[in-house]
Amino acid sequence: MATVSRMCLLVLVLFSCGVVLADQVTDYSITKGDPKVRALEACGDNGTCFSADLSAPGEITSIDYSCSGEACGWVHPCADGGNCNQRADEYAISGSNAMWYGWTNSGNPKAVYRFSIHYR
Repeated sequence: MATVSRMCLLVLVLFSCGVVLADQVTDYSITKGDPKVRALEACGDNGTCFSADLSAPGEITSIDYSCSGEACGWVHPCADGGNCNQRADEYAISGSNAMWYGWTNSGNPKAVYRFSIHYR
């Protein structure tokens, strides 16, 4: 019986540790015309590279991006087939902060960038 109790305790401890280390998600939305969306240099197909600062309550592990609005057909995450100049990645993570990179060749401000930020 003692062996069964120890095994149950071990399974419970391991399961608890997995729950604590599991990723959590926070959602963040920002409009294309928001001042926090910074234009960078010219890039893409006669477009402009841009960035958005993101943060989470813990260490960021990954970021999922989506867009809604009529300008979204002309908004692309980096690295889009070499259209982002020297940016080989969609985002750069540093602990609980990240910089997301994209490019657009539309001046239409009607887009909302949506981010699901995974963190632990």
